[in-house]
Amino acid sequence: MKQLLVKNQDLDLMILESARATDEYDSLRQQIEQFDEELTAKKRAVERIRKELQVLEREKTRFKAEAQRAAPLNEWKERMTQEWVPQDIEDIDTKISEFEIQLESNMEDNSVIERYKKLEEKIASLTMDTDRQTAELNEARESIETKKNEWLPGINQLCEQISTAYSKHFEKMGCQGEVRVKEDEDFEKYGLEIWVQFRKGAELQRLSKFTQSGGERSVSTMLYLLCLQSVTETPFRVVDEINQGMDSKNERMIFDRIVASCALDSAGPDAPQYFLVTPKLLPNLQYPPGADIAVLCVYNGCGMLPAETWSPMSTELRLKSRKRKTAA
Repeated sequence: MKQLLVKNQDLDLMILESARATDEYDSLRQQIEQFDEELTAKKRAVERIRKELQVLEREKTRFKAEAQRAAPLNEWKERMTQEWVPQDIEDIDTKISEFEIQLESNMEDNSVIERYKKLEEKIASLTMDTDRQTAELNEARESIETKKNEWLPGINQLCEQISTAYSKHFEKMGCQGEVRVKEDEDFEKYGLEIWVQFRKGAELQRLSKFTQSGGERSVSTMLYLLCLQSVTETPFRVVDEINQGMDSKNERMIFDRIVASCALDSAGPDAPQYFLVTPKLLPNLQYPPGADIAVLCVYNGCGMLPAETWSPMSTELRLKSRKRKTAA
């Protein structure tokens, strides 16, 4: 009993650790998705600014070419050295006015240059943000991979244990079956898949309502539940009307598998009790002595006799009398 309590505590601890790890992975996954969105937005902004920068570069080149055509630099240097430099104050003021007019005419070009410099600074800032977020994204992915490597091997080992028991049950019926871990980038899509083969020569197929019949799905599901019990510790188990909807062949196979799992020679002396609740049982079922099976028939209804007044002999006589009347 102490060993059972220890195993239950270990199982609860594994379940809590698995749930905590799942929560941490969900949180990290959300952070990665947020980083991806921000990174995508930053990349789009950088691309937009680069396009604007290319437009400004073309405008700059065009303005420079126009300025070169309108006033070649060599000619201006020559004129500055050769032309007369005014000496009178009025002439100097006149020249200043002329230069101010020229300067005002070039203000548009200066605004383009200022805009160009601001865009360059913005590109540099966005590039730094992109590099930082890329580093954070890589760090989050590495953290997720580390966490995944901590719990996934245990899940695979547990699944392999269940799959081994599942395959043995199917081999006893002349079929094949496996249980596999379904992995995905999205941890919400992780799960277990059941693969079965009921016909010789066919390939294993994933259990679904589109491939197998209702009886085959019931058999596959019941055997999977039996295999889950091999990795859990409980004092007793109850199955209610699992044979409903099955044909006689599948029902007999399932009953044999339940009996085999409860047999003392296979389950051991510490095997839990197993209650199978059903409105009917097939005739000529096998009840091996090692299984320690008891069949309890429950009679209920307003016309039933109280237990203290019921007599097997009287009941048999009434049944025989009823049969004679029916035959007559």
